Amino acid sequence: MTTGYKIQVTVPEALVPAVEGGLEAAFDDGEGWAPGISSWADTETPGLWTVEAFFAADPDPVRVGHAERLATEAAGVALPAFTPEALPDVDWVSESQKLLKPIHAGRYLVHGAYDRARRRPGRVNLEIEAGQAFGTGRHETTAGCLLSLDALAKRQTFRPRNGLDLGCGSGLLAFAMARTWAMPVLASDIDPIAVATAVDNARVNAVPVRPAAGRAWGVEAVTASGLDHPVFRRSGPFDLVAANILAGPLIRLAPALAPLVAPGGRLILAGLLAEQRAGVERAYRDRGLVLEARRPIGQWPTLLFRRPGTRHTARLARDAMAARNTGAAGAPMGFNLRNL
Repeated sequence: MTTGYKIQVTVPEALVPAVEGGLEAAFDDGEGWAPGISSWADTETPGLWTVEAFFAADPDPVRVGHAERLATEAAGVALPAFTPEALPDVDWVSESQKLLKPIHAGRYLVHGAYDRARRRPGRVNLEIEAGQAFGTGRHETTAGCLLSLDALAKRQTFRPRNGLDLGCGSGLLAFAMARTWAMPVLASDIDPIAVATAVDNARVNAVPVRPAAGRAWGVEAVTASGLDHPVFRRSGPFDLVAANILAGPLIRLAPALAPLVAPGGRLILAGLLAEQRAGVERAYRDRGLVLEARRPIGQWPTLLFRRPGTRHTARLARDAMAARNTGAAGAPMGFNLRNL
């Protein structure tokens, strides 16, 4: 019985970002979703890495060809053919995950159940198993987000009161935010399977599952097809937002995402390649955000933005958003979140 398909390519380590980027770009459906991708070093041939992309159904040959062309152009050399293979009834993601070691990113230790003995006191230990949702901490983009959260946590003056993990996948970043600052975090995704996985992972990590609009710490996981979903107005604006998706969706979402960042708040963006950085930065600078830091890991930069303002204006923003959501009167005349 076939349970899916995979494309497997073995290349020198330096070409891994080109292969991963080509696959992600070619199969992006416009909402930031790509096949599950994993990469690891070849134990028999030093310097070589294997990249595997997993698909629920037989991938479109046109997109496969497009992925191969994009990867070849980025690599600058010929690559092995991208040939889909049918998978037998085996959970290959979980099997390959057993070979992966825990990930250390600042104060965060990301591990599977088989590595619980490696937990350390004083660390934020997060258990994430292989599954159907993206975000196990092993990709450069997720590691960059965790390192950015770690850097923010070292700032004594930055004390966020609520957070948003947009495109939450496994829920890893939402758990990291909730555990670090003991605050409510909204975890949203367009994929209901990812949201269900995030809820399961929250229980494994002893993170309470409760509405993000309250003051108690925990995570609310919601399936939302767009930023016009009422949950964002109900819970926002947010002092801390993380969006680890892809460059195209990040740029398209900028008009709606930027206003969700509260005055004085921070926005972490990841999922973009180095050559896409300028376009993403411009999209958010044009909407009043200030770039604070860039954190490149290989070909994958993570961006940190700040919305100018103070908690006083953040409170006004929350009051206005609550009034808009309930239809109540009392928001200041002419109030506009985009002008904060």
